[in-house]
This record gives sequence, C-alpha cells and structure tokens, in this order.
Amino acid sequence: MPMALQDGRDRLSLQLRAAGLSRSDNVIVHAAGGALPENCAAAIIDAIALCIGPKGTVVIPTFSSDALMPPLSLRQSSDARLRAERTVPGYDALSSPADLSGPLGEAFRTLPGVLRSNHPVFSLAARGPWASDIVERHPRDWALGVDGPMGRLLEMPNMRVLLIGGAAWLDCPVMVLAESMARHRRLAVMRFKERLSGRWIHARDIAVDREGIYDRIGRELGEIGLLRRAPLGRTVVEVASMDEMVGYAAPRIAEAVGEIADRPTALASATAG
Repeated sequence: MPMALQDGRDRLSLQLRAAGLSRSDNVIVHAAGGALPENCAAAIIDAIALCIGPKGTVVIPTFSSDALMPPLSLRQSSDARLRAERTVPGYDALSSPADLSGPLGEAFRTLPGVLRSNHPVFSLAARGPWASDIVERHPRDWALGVDGPMGRLLEMPNMRVLLIGGAAWLDCPVMVLAESMARHRRLAVMRFKERLSGRWIHARDIAVDREGIYDRIGRELGEIGLLRRAPLGRTVVEVASMDEMVGYAAPRIAEAVGEIADRPTALASATAG
C-alpha cells in the first residue's frame, strides 16, 4: 500500500476509534446520500476494518434496483408495460450493482471475502467471522425485519451502528428494523422480479418514511446521548450501540405512527404475518 494511502487509512481509523468503535466490534455502516465521495469509499472501508480488527464483522447495505420496474408514464399501454417488464434483469448477488446504496455499498460488495444476501432489493453484504451467518437467510417479506439479516445483527455481541454523513435517517436500515418491531408500523407492498423464474412477486414491507419520523427520532437519539458524534475526514460520523438504538426507536416509532392512525390503510399490526 502506498504510504499516503496507508497514512490516510490510519488517520481515519483513529477518528473512528475516537467516535466509539473498538477492537472486535461488529458494525453495520450506513452513509447518507451524497455524504461520501466515490474515491473515499475504499479508504473508509479499510479504516473500519483496521479499527475493529479481524474478529469484527462489517455489514453494509447493498440495495439494488435490478429487480424493480423502472418508472413508467401513466399513459403507457399494457403492451409497453409488458415490454418494460421483460427488460428488468432481476437481482444477482454477484453482479447486481448496489446502486441504491451509493459508493460505499458498491465498493464493498466487490471486495474479496464479502458475502451478500439474496433479497432482490434490500440485500446486505458482510465480511468477517459472522458474515455467512448474517446473509444466510433473507425473507422476501419485511426484508429488514427480525427474521432476516437485520434481526441476526441484533442478536450479535458488540454490535454498533456507524452513520456517515450526519442525517442518514430516511433510509437507515436500523430504523426500518425498529419500525418492523414496533406495535404500529406503516405498510407498503413491494413488487419485484425474481431472476431465475422471471416471475413478479409481491412482498409486504415498511413504507417509506414520508412523515419524517426517523429524522425526528434520530435527533432525539443525539439529544439523549445514545449517539457519539465525531469528525471523519471531511464529513462526520455517529456511532451507537445497536440494541440501545433499536430499544429506544421502536416504541417511539410506534407512538409516532399511532398518531397518524386515522389512515388505517397505511398501517399494519406488528403481529401481521
């Protein structure tokens, strides 16, 4: 490794340690959209690995649009829609780009030793001692819920959440996990294409946080001291214990979603299916 790159990696690793990451920690990393220049992704991944060492496992979302229907005009004919459906390739764990997770996910998924889960949209990639256990099972319904990789992370020791770039809450997988565990949650139906069969599948999942609930609860996490904030290169990072973060967020999300329960079609019971 050239000296300049090694110095940069070592400096970033020290900053991560100051933010609260420790040797042998396991960590899920989430970067805010646009927070990370593409040429910094590899250096940050190397710095995380150096900070937690060989006994730690790194997990990074590698969400992909390969199985999703591209946006179509409402005026499209049914024939045009069928032609568009045929062009959708479907998800492949080895080749589908992490285009919905930005440069960090894309840089990580191609590294030696990285394993990737098999959800057509919400895959996660992992490297380290726990990697195969994390990615082994990924249900189609409630993709970031307790029965998939995110739930497995919640059971792991020394599990940390590393947020890069400040306000990364809108599509933060840990917040989605917390909502999937909440007494009230918002329901969406995902439609995606299975690569091998070519069939289109419908799956239940958490709806996009259009009400800004995650952002509000994220600010609360900082205010009550569950997030530790520090600089990282030209951006900032926040580190939290995953079980503490989910333990606080799940009831707060349930409370917030309950406040909009006058729209019952947007809600689902936490015990549903």
